[in-house]
Amino acid sequence: MKRIATMLFGLLLLLTYASPSQACQWPPAPPVLCPDANYGCQRTGPSYCDTLLIDNCQNSAAVPFAALGDTVRGIGGIFTAVDSIPSGFSFYIQRTAPPNTPWCGVDAFTSGVPVAGNLGLKLGDSVLVYGKMAEFGGGTEIAGLSGSNPISVHKVGTASYPVPPFHVGTVHELNFLPVHSPVNEAEQWEGMLVRVPTSMRVVRHTGLGTTFIPGANCLVVDNLLCPPSHPASPPCDSLLIDTATLAGVSAPAVGGFVASVQGIFDQRGAAGQNSYEILIRKPEDINTNDPPHVVDAYCVANDTVRVVLDKAVTVATATDPFNYTYASLTEVHAAFLEADNKSVDLAIFSHVLSGVTDEVKVNSLEALGGSGPVMQAGEARNYIQGVQLITTIQGPNPDSLLGTPCEDVARFLGNNNGGKSVAGPGNISPDNPVRVTYRGVHTGVTSGTFPIYYTEQSGGGHRSGVGVLAPPTTPIRDHQYLIVAGIQEFPLLAQGLSETEMTGPAYMRDEGIPGGPAPAAVSIAEVNGVVSLTKLDPLYDKCTSPSAPATAEEFEGVLVKISNSKECGRTNSWGVRRTAGAGFTIAGPYPGCPDTVFVHGSGQGLTYQAADGAIVDVTGIMHLNFGTWEIYPRSDADIVELSLNAVDGSIPRTISFRISPNPAKVARLSFGLPREDRVELAVFDVAGRQVAMIEKGTLAAGSYTRAWDGHSDGGGTAGAGLYFYRLKVGNDVRTIHGVRLR
Repeated sequence: MKRIATMLFGLLLLLTYASPSQACQWPPAPPVLCPDANYGCQRTGPSYCDTLLIDNCQNSAAVPFAALGDTVRGIGGIFTAVDSIPSGFSFYIQRTAPPNTPWCGVDAFTSGVPVAGNLGLKLGDSVLVYGKMAEFGGGTEIAGLSGSNPISVHKVGTASYPVPPFHVGTVHELNFLPVHSPVNEAEQWEGMLVRVPTSMRVVRHTGLGTTFIPGANCLVVDNLLCPPSHPASPPCDSLLIDTATLAGVSAPAVGGFVASVQGIFDQRGAAGQNSYEILIRKPEDINTNDPPHVVDAYCVANDTVRVVLDKAVTVATATDPFNYTYASLTEVHAAFLEADNKSVDLAIFSHVLSGVTDEVKVNSLEALGGSGPVMQAGEARNYIQGVQLITTIQGPNPDSLLGTPCEDVARFLGNNNGGKSVAGPGNISPDNPVRVTYRGVHTGVTSGTFPIYYTEQSGGGHRSGVGVLAPPTTPIRDHQYLIVAGIQEFPLLAQGLSETEMTGPAYMRDEGIPGGPAPAAVSIAEVNGVVSLTKLDPLYDKCTSPSAPATAEEFEGVLVKISNSKECGRTNSWGVRRTAGAGFTIAGPYPGCPDTVFVHGSGQGLTYQAADGAIVDVTGIMHLNFGTWEIYPRSDADIVELSLNAVDGSIPRTISFRISPNPAKVARLSFGLPREDRVELAVFDVAGRQVAMIEKGTLAAGSYTRAWDGHSDGGGTAGAGLYFYRLKVGNDVRTIHGVRLR
């Protein structure tokens, strides 16, 4: 699903946070501490009383009732489903209650963080959710307190709890139109597991599918109460089935039959109104007589292609290599069915080059279950052949450089500038649903409601980094991953303000810890500040030829390091610390400082307090943030303050250490400190024994000279010979040797 949709989604959520002026906190402050025994398990640290049920969040007649904007602490339930297909992650919980008890389920929205994947939540797990009441598309959900303060989720029990029962309903009761009177029957089942066991007929597709699954979602009617001969008036009740959001599969064909359907019942915006729908969680939730359908295809190795189906298939038909063909003459030597019975790995000999789009056609597969339906017509899926280098993905695509205006667009997208001119405010976000497989080491993440997780290929260099939106689990720093995803440019492609992003990841495999790439040493001139909307800014050109000097585009998504720069940007605030974690501008190289770039601190988990005039080294991810190049440090360790006062030109830029004269009877030891730090200056003999401690303590930034006339710590005098002088500044150590004369 395009990221622009998730931005609108996040905006609507923020609107719901415009809570009443008298918004409540449940339990009321101050919170009451409860013993862990209240949760039926052992938890570390204090925990708050779970004073509300899900019912108190869903049923407006409940007392108390947590209204929109209210903070809720400790809403408990059993994990029933996860929404991991769109960029905005969420999951559902339902409290245990007798069958057909209403108001028992709710959606927990976790923004761009895959909380359910990170916690490894499974059906039947018991969880507690802490957040704020919100609403989207008419559906109630528990969301984060703010964009920088996400929802908190605690797993308090493993999948040993019974899954809450399904509410068994009818097409009439669960009608997609919220118009029933006097009481809206469907509302009470929102967020809960429901099942409709009636024979239903598909009457039309709703057009709510994603980019990857355009034929998803359908309206069905009760085939007994509303047969094909039913008159147009009165209209039939219709049930909306969403096959895309949770399961990621296509809907049955129009005119086909659904024997039964089950899943999560929720309310979403559809066809210009808030509509109720059943979201199936897996293909098996919808029982049809359709044959298997191809959902996806992508490389998991240069010689292996995975074909994904929407339902389980028989081993005999899945492992028959003759059921998979290529117009390109790519050869299928063997087929292996994975344990889920829905994924088939094809051992191939490709007849197209790496990076070329190939197409596999699948036929004659039989659904599992005896005499299941068999595919009668072949279904094809495109994919990019081979495991790609990130430098290949980042392009630029030669087609895009030929257009007017010129666009530096990622490979596999082509010239997707939408025909916009530089005079217009283009907001084009083209994407390519064809799957691209690539490999990289996770280096860092940008902050925000929908964070971008960056990987960089081994060896680094220009165009070696790229971000992925909404991975199924949060990657671990310095681990290498194999990732399969689509590709998009976001957000303002036609104005040259777009960043290449991988989107809708279908597969992600942790390949271990090869060691993170070293940050690329860059100058501020190469990654300089703001992109010109008219593309007339000589400091920036996304269509620079390969032989021209490097620009920020070459470092998009790359871990970079800028050394010897000065913090700046405020008036009359020299040496005054900013708020902890606040962003700041750096200028450099010091002392001339002709160029600037912004260091993004908000939401990055920093506590560093910048001060105008401080000289720093900054490491971080180079990210194009809506038209402005910014550096995103990953932690406080990425900001090294060399000196607080840049006015005094006598302060060294780096640690220095030297001896003069050499040889000498009295050695003069000179050293420079770019920052205040703890210093130890000592003399050692050739056996490594300490002879004398010359200086020990904290010194301010500056230049110093110390003399050693041979006196030892024991009160004697050292003889002539070779000695080693060691300077330790914090954790930095410098060693030089000298000869002492008689």
